[in-house]
Amino acid sequence: MKKHIYTLAAATLLLVSCKSVDKMVEQGKYDEAILFAAEKMQGEENKKTKYVQGLEEAFVKVTRKDLARIQYLTDLDREENWSRIYFTYEKIQKRQERIRPFLPLVSEDGYQAEFQFVKVNKRMKEAGDKASAYYYNGALELMVEARKKDKFAARSAVQKLEKIEYFRSDYRDKKALLDEAYYLGTTRVLVKMKNDALVIIPKAFEREVLGIGVRDLNSRWTQYFLEEAQGVSIDVIAEMSIQNLDVSPDREFVNYYTDSKEVTESVDQTDAYGNVLKDTLGNVIKVFVNKTINAHVTEVRRTKEAIVRGQLLFRDKLTNERLNAKPITVEAVFDEWYCTFNGDREALSSKTTSRLKSSYGVGFPSDFDLTMQAAENLKYEMKKQLKRQIL
Repeated sequence: MKKHIYTLAAATLLLVSCKSVDKMVEQGKYDEAILFAAEKMQGEENKKTKYVQGLEEAFVKVTRKDLARIQYLTDLDREENWSRIYFTYEKIQKRQERIRPFLPLVSEDGYQAEFQFVKVNKRMKEAGDKASAYYYNGALELMVEARKKDKFAARSAVQKLEKIEYFRSDYRDKKALLDEAYYLGTTRVLVKMKNDALVIIPKAFEREVLGIGVRDLNSRWTQYFLEEAQGVSIDVIAEMSIQNLDVSPDREFVNYYTDSKEVTESVDQTDAYGNVLKDTLGNVIKVFVNKTINAHVTEVRRTKEAIVRGQLLFRDKLTNERLNAKPITVEAVFDEWYCTFNGDREALSSKTTSRLKSSYGVGFPSDFDLTMQAAENLKYEMKKQLKRQIL
């Protein structure tokens, strides 16, 4: 037991020794070194010199590195770099705020660390304004095409306008422009049903299918409707065309068979004259014999099904262009088995026993009931296809 404790302690010491401020700084892991040193000094009245000096060195080097990156990006003089400049200043700001609570930072040996903080607020505002202008102007260019019914341009405009939120939530007319871009980028789909079958379909069937609940179908760029609404511009018609609805007749199949089983039972032993034999104590002598028991089974199977075939057709409402078509076939199946028997119940197989019923089956469902079950299955399949469709 002691050996395991010593081994664990040695492993712990090795792990701690491997993770040091000096090694992190040497490897260029400056922010990791600052976090590590800060955690070690948190709440400590006597702060170890190695952590104070390590934090100081890591801070100096990482600040120098970030300022050099900012200078490099500034010298490139590209508008798309202003967001990178902003986020680099933000990193400097967060790092400085992490260290500020320790100031003045003096070690237990009297060593006082020195930190040259960068004044970032004004520079961040300038970089944020220029980044906002860059994304705003890019969005304006995209909106020209978006207003010509280019939904992908509208969606790209939304992405650019959303980036401005990080820098300036109230930038110019960003909110109004964002609302417009969202509207122009959204595809609105009207879901309908059409009977192209050569049979009359109950009104309840259509109500069931179109009761799909479109709210949970809606996504970032797609909205579904079950009827046209005032002021809503429909882009795509998703029409469920019912091409065939067939309900089979009631079918009943009867099968007769016998279940048999070999059993062992004890019987009284008799002599040649049929007299029961007894032992010296007067007890009847028993012997075990094998015999076959039987159960004569009547097996009934009732089947009926409703099959719906069709296709979910997507077309552009403005041009009537066919965009896509998904064939759909669903069925509702009634399949009932039951058995009755005459004879010894113990002879029945497990399969036969599972099909025994106290009553003579539940009876065939009506054509209407089975059709409505098929409508429910169609609704589920239709919803699945609508979710898969990218518009």
